[in-house]
Amino acid sequence: MNLLNALIPEIVLCLTLIGLVITETAYASEKYRLVIWTALLGLFTAGVRLVFDYALLGQSLYDKTILIDGVSIFFHFLFIFLGVLTVIAVSFSKEISPSRYGEMFIFLIAAVLTQFVATSAGDLLLIFVSLQAFVALSVFLLGADRQSATSAEAGYKLLVFQVLSSFFFLLAAAVLYQATRSFNIYEIKSILAQTPLDSGQLLIVFACFFSSVAFQLGIFPLYFWTVDVFDGAPTPSAAYLALAFPMTAVAYFLRITIVIFAGKDPADASHFVFPGNWGEILSFCAGLTVLIGALGSMHQKSLKRTLSYLMLSQMGFAFLGVVVLDHQSLAAAMYHWTTLLFSVSGVFASYSFLFDATQSPVLSDFRGIFYKRPIETLCFIVFLACFLGLPPSPGYLSQFTLLDSVVKQHRLVLGAASVFSWVLWIIVLGKITFVLTQRTDSPVSVSADSGESRFRRIFLLSLMVPVALLICFAESVLQWTRSSIQWVLW
Repeated sequence: MNLLNALIPEIVLCLTLIGLVITETAYASEKYRLVIWTALLGLFTAGVRLVFDYALLGQSLYDKTILIDGVSIFFHFLFIFLGVLTVIAVSFSKEISPSRYGEMFIFLIAAVLTQFVATSAGDLLLIFVSLQAFVALSVFLLGADRQSATSAEAGYKLLVFQVLSSFFFLLAAAVLYQATRSFNIYEIKSILAQTPLDSGQLLIVFACFFSSVAFQLGIFPLYFWTVDVFDGAPTPSAAYLALAFPMTAVAYFLRITIVIFAGKDPADASHFVFPGNWGEILSFCAGLTVLIGALGSMHQKSLKRTLSYLMLSQMGFAFLGVVVLDHQSLAAAMYHWTTLLFSVSGVFASYSFLFDATQSPVLSDFRGIFYKRPIETLCFIVFLACFLGLPPSPGYLSQFTLLDSVVKQHRLVLGAASVFSWVLWIIVLGKITFVLTQRTDSPVSVSADSGESRFRRIFLLSLMVPVALLICFAESVLQWTRSSIQWVLW
């Protein structure tokens, strides 16, 4: 196989990094800067080239060290879209100084590149190295606002907790290497099929891998960092990391789990099963995460912190696909990630514009802002409804499909917890909508409307387009995700 053809998207991102460094070095306070257009052009080119990778499906490099399959290509597309939306959000945000754009986009493109590697790798050591690079770059993204103490605190918290995540990942990899003398997950699978680990070793390995992923996903009981980090980070960085971390973690955990741990159900070849009672343990953790996030969002005074708790709850819901582990639930989970990509980006972007107007994260300070910023407020409410899965949004379709898979596997307690959380989400949405649209004798004080507000509104309204397309072409998107599952190298 031609190595160059397989790695063209990654090469494009590397060239984009070089271009950003050159343009930033040449910048001398000119009125117009090239960094925004350079970053967008590089991401767009890499995304276009990804389409041609479907011709290489089922192939690998260096004995399955790098894989080209449906899941890796699917998540690469999500990373590209997320990168584009983040660049645009940063360029509109007032939380990040224009003088920081250069380094911000350099870290962002490099982070996307490390995500590509982590989700394509079939080697534990390569996954680990790429994840460490991604964490380091994420810390820099969190510190984009140097004047904010909460931004710096968020970076420190992320770094500390990700060190623990790395420890658990290395411990699991070390146990597997001691038993198989290999870091390649497919070689490990082949060797373990002949000389399996005893139940104690297998439990340690799986528990360590799950602990590592739980840190990155924010899954119970290792969710403590998520709300503080999302709340303290600059809004564009929070939106990016709220999606980038869990998507990367789910992609590599899915591959490791199915290749090494899970086996096919003899009664249903499309369903994978965990050994012992591991599935019940994952269900318990996912259900508690959904509930903790929903309950935590009920009594928050800060609107951004409320969104952070809702994001935590959604991470537990998105993890249901891994818990059930059949083709339907995995395809629905991938569709769910697609809807989260645009709904979360829309929620945080519209929040950022409303925050720029009020300069306060406190929910009560947004009272009646609908009458001052009607388009931004309406977009915020619509995106939040899609994010929380209200019908007829695409979020509702994905969540309903995931719940259907949960019920079919007779995990009724998990299903009940999810439905109860959904009711709480509706209450929170109603509370926020009431505050934003409430008429008051003392109207909210907002900053003057700037000339670039028109472009912000165009950006928000343009984000409505993919959300609408996900509703109109839901079956086509689900077929794409099902095909991605079938094409994966398992």
